Amino acid sequence: MEKNINKNIDYSKDTYNLPVRLYPKYMASIKIFIIFLTLSALALSYLLITNKIHNSDTESLVDFIMIIAFFLLLGMDLIHGEVLHKQYIELNNEGIKVKSLLFSRFIKWSDILSIGIVKHFRTTEYIAITKAESEGILKKIRKYLAYGEYISVRLEKYSEIEPHMFINTVEKKMSKDNYIQLKKY
Repeated sequence: MEKNINKNIDYSKDTYNLPVRLYPKYMASIKIFIIFLTLSALALSYLLITNKIHNSDTESLVDFIMIIAFFLLLGMDLIHGEVLHKQYIELNNEGIKVKSLLFSRFIKWSDILSIGIVKHFRTTEYIAITKAESEGILKKIRKYLAYGEYISVRLEKYSEIEPHMFINTVEKKMSKDNYIQLKKY
């Protein structure tokens, strides 16, 4: 598969040609911010290890370590996705596969219930792909944990994705009897 999406786009039909693998490409401002946070975490880690920061309060120390871990995780996500190209969203004839730093998910086309663009606040947007409800006890557990019932594609991370093309491609492939269109929030 190609490194990026340019050769797999058919603009006349406004859908992606399958199979297509879409790699993360953060916006420049977000890259700079993540790099700044990661370098700050490394500097703070160095100060903590070399005992330049003395803190006898255990709770504050745990909070401090958790913040450092979170900032380092952001840096790892950037390197893992953009440099190593180990994160992606793949649309193929079977369904949608999402591979990220911490998980990998796959939804068959026939299992998709809905897709739409969701906006939080004024700037954050993501594409929400909702999976049709499963049967049995796992359904209740997944609803309780809010895990496994949807995939979200953050558009600030995947800035090269054309949302309307992505949605058109999914709508074209998914089962028509399961389809419900999400409204913009």
